[in-house]
Amino acid sequence: MAVAQRAEKSWRIGFLRVGPPPAAFIGGFQKGLREQGLVEGRHFVIEYAIAKNQSFGNKIAADARHSGDVASPTAAQYVEECEAAARNLGIGLIILNERDPGDIDRLFSALKGADALVIADDAEFTADRTRIAELALKMHLPTISGLRELAEAGGLIAYGASFGKLYRRAVSHVHKILQGTNPSDLPVEQPAKFELVLNMQTAKAIGIAIPPSVLARADEVIE
Repeated sequence: MAVAQRAEKSWRIGFLRVGPPPAAFIGGFQKGLREQGLVEGRHFVIEYAIAKNQSFGNKIAADARHSGDVASPTAAQYVEECEAAARNLGIGLIILNERDPGDIDRLFSALKGADALVIADDAEFTADRTRIAELALKMHLPTISGLRELAEAGGLIAYGASFGKLYRRAVSHVHKILQGTNPSDLPVEQPAKFELVLNMQTAKAIGIAIPPSVLARADEVIE
């Protein structure tokens, strides 16, 4: 007598962002799923999309265009903390916002005379990281960001949590939800490790000497 096997349940996971993420973000998320023993196409499928119904599928284009005239929810916190730090250090601070896609060139035209640039970890800036690095290099403007991907693209310094690892960690919450856990019962987690990434090629190109003490603290040095 033939006994029919019960088919495994296949989950549909939505992945929504404001702008196209670096491949490392997606890679971290997919790696986390594999570590949970979940096989894509068998246990789950992922539907990738960005705001305003722009799907970006499985292929992440570094130069993909995207929509947005709306500030990130974290922007206000960035501004407040930067203003407080600038006051404590006696540094003049200019706050610039991207109003439209492709507005990066306009922003840089307003930075003439600036000595350094802090870039918020915003999805719009993440997608435009290559152009930001190119313009900063052209202006000999040192940059710092919380995204290692910006340093990899040509920025000077990145200091922050690895978003690839955060996306990988997020899978543990996804898996618990798929097993029936109420999302409101999941704890809020904070990153425990922050990485310092230095791009020495950029430092040399803009004539910045990185102190040995800073080099010694770096988690990664891009030569």
